[in-house]
Amino acid sequence: MGKRIIMEDERKINNNTIAYLYDKLQIDLYRVLQELYDYSWVHFRNTLRNKINEIGKEIEVPKRLIKRISPQLVWWMILHEPFHKDRTTILERYIKLNQFKWKDRCAVFHDTVSNWKFISPGFYITKSVEENQRNGTLINIVGSKQYTVAVWNHLFEPLKNGELLTGYLFPIGNGIYTSPMDLFHISVNETPRVTWEVLLQFHRHKLSSSHSPDPRLYLSLVTTALETIEA
Repeated sequence: MGKRIIMEDERKINNNTIAYLYDKLQIDLYRVLQELYDYSWVHFRNTLRNKINEIGKEIEVPKRLIKRISPQLVWWMILHEPFHKDRTTILERYIKLNQFKWKDRCAVFHDTVSNWKFISPGFYITKSVEENQRNGTLINIVGSKQYTVAVWNHLFEPLKNGELLTGYLFPIGNGIYTSPMDLFHISVNETPRVTWEVLLQFHRHKLSSSHSPDPRLYLSLVTTALETIEA
């Protein structure tokens, strides 16, 4: 049998289909992140607020900074804090509740959502920013892993070259990462000093040889960052 010839029009259709599937996957995953955040506030509002207030009392910085970092603290609790008698997290409970709803989703969808359980928060330097100020490349200051980021929030703080960001980046397919809530932005002027102090704190207290900060260390790193900003 001769080699099948793919016509130019067919190749274009195939490429467009692949792009469409990734776009749809990204939209579906982004929607799940938004629904997960909403679910957490509906069912665990008081617990989340009390925990944030406790953290705020331990960090000697103005309330405006605690308010700005709060969305990332909420994600930290959703992904890592046990909220149930069986020691499961909000994310694990949410995945279990939606198993039937998601039964017809593709394998990549299920693998991606499941792998969110293993995400660690980080501190990132903005390496490059596209003209729309929503898309860019970030580099983790620990381990130097590079991320291609897309900001899809309706209201958002524009990305700026050279600034330091902290929070959670979620993979949503095709090598793209996002955060459904704005990452915490640290100005370009403050970035060198904060980066230095966060790295000192990380190497002083890191819990393993991994290049990814252990989630248990994140509150300590955030405390260092916020107190350095206010110093």
